[in-house]
Amino acid sequence: VQDTSGRGNDGVFYGGASYDANEKAFEFDGAGDYIRMRDWNYGTGFIHSFSGWVKIKSPEESWTVLYGVGDAPGANRTNFTIWTLTTSNFFRSEADGSGSHIDHTFEFTGNMNKWMHVAVVKSGAAINTTRMYINGDILPQSGGSNASLSTALPNSPQNFTLGTYAPSPASEINADYSNIKFYDCALTAEEVKTLYQMGRCDESHHVVNFSKTRVGIGLGDGDLGDGAYG
Repeated sequence: VQDTSGRGNDGVFYGGASYDANEKAFEFDGAGDYIRMRDWNYGTGFIHSFSGWVKIKSPEESWTVLYGVGDAPGANRTNFTIWTLTTSNFFRSEADGSGSHIDHTFEFTGNMNKWMHVAVVKSGAAINTTRMYINGDILPQSGGSNASLSTALPNSPQNFTLGTYAPSPASEINADYSNIKFYDCALTAEEVKTLYQMGRCDESHHVVNFSKTRVGIGLGDGDLGDGAYG
């Protein structure tokens, strides 16, 4: 799994995760498989954006993980994780620190076995600076615990994991991912809409350059992009 940004943040397959070249998708079966990038650097407050096409292949009876970053398991862990509960049509962002957690919940209408564009934008240290979008439309926020507070976040560099809870394998998602991008800034609603409108199998090596300050990590098709900015 090659990082197309030029930063060398390549990913490694674990537990049977695979890539389907015909479908242009990473495949997870929810049974211990995931992709991990180690020593991933990010700034204060973990301000970032995620963009990708996701196909959830079966309803989940418990919370499973879209992606997460974290440094240690147990009571003293500091992690940031995006969860999904498809049986109740919710996404949840969660940050854990010093034995406590805060979260922020979003409503969505589950679409099993269909590709949907999922975007996550975190623009500040507090958990309620997180916004989520499905197919270019923002999701309504529907509560959460201590959502206006900030909490400890992992020190950079850190493990970054697709498909399970970072840093220890658990709550693996049964889903396919395609045309994945990470950005070290908070994208605007217009930029999220642009990514959705580009479609899942765009012809630009899964690289989009909004500006030189918006540097991304493209993990779409394993090809190295033409430029340093993804």
